[in-house]
Amino acid sequence: MKKLKIILSGTIFLFACLYLSMAGNIAFWREDFSNTEKKDELNSPAQWKLDAIKPGVAPTSFYVIKDNDLKTNKLVVEANKASGGLVCNPSKEVDLNKTPILRWRWRVKNLPPGGDGRRPDKDDQAVAIYIGFNDWVRKKSVSYRYEAETPAGETGQVNYAAGLVNVKWYCLRNKNDGTDKWYTEERNVAEDLKKAYGVIPKEFALSVCGNSQYTKSHTVAELDYLEFVPEEKK
Repeated sequence: MKKLKIILSGTIFLFACLYLSMAGNIAFWREDFSNTEKKDELNSPAQWKLDAIKPGVAPTSFYVIKDNDLKTNKLVVEANKASGGLVCNPSKEVDLNKTPILRWRWRVKNLPPGGDGRRPDKDDQAVAIYIGFNDWVRKKSVSYRYEAETPAGETGQVNYAAGLVNVKWYCLRNKNDGTDKWYTEERNVAEDLKKAYGVIPKEFALSVCGNSQYTKSHTVAELDYLEFVPEEKK
C-alpha cells in the first residue's frame, strides 16, 4: 500500500510538472477570426468595432474570408485611399504582467508606394498593430508597423489629433521583406509600454489599422491570428 502511494504521488508530481511546462506555451487570449458576424454584407470579426475614421476620408475595409492554403479564416485589411482601424478590448481577459507577449502572423499583398512613417505627408502603412490606453486627456499607444520605405528597426514618436493621440511606433518590416509572404512576429508589449510611457496599463485596447490616404493608393494586407502569451523563461 505504501509503495502504491509513492507511485501515485510520483505520477501526480509528474503531471503537475508537465502542466506547468506546457503553460508557458498556452495562449491566454487568441483571435483567429473564427467567430464572425455579418456587417454590410461582409463577414466581420465579432466583438471588434470600427475606429479612428477621419472626417472626409474613406474608411478602411476589414473583412474575414477563408484561406484555402491555411485552412483557416484570415482578416483582410483593405484601404483604397482610405484610413481606419478595427479595435477590440482584450484587457478584460489579459493581464500584461502575466501574458506580456503579443504574437501574430501577417502579410501584405501590396504596399503604399512611397509610404514612410517618418514623414507626415507619407505616413501610410498597409497594416499596423496598436496597443493603446487612455491617460487622462491623452491616448497613448505603441504601434508595430509593416512599412514601405521606412527602414526596418526604425522607431519614432508621433502625435495626432492636435497632440491628443501619442504613438510610439516600431517598424518591424518594409518593402525589402517582399509581398505575399507570411511572417510571424513577437513583441513584449508590457516592456514596450513601460519604456515609452512608464506604465503597464491594466486596461488597454488592441487595434488593427490600414492607411493609404496620403499616398492615394490601394493597399491590402492580411492577418492570420493575434494572441497574448506568457514570456518564455530562459
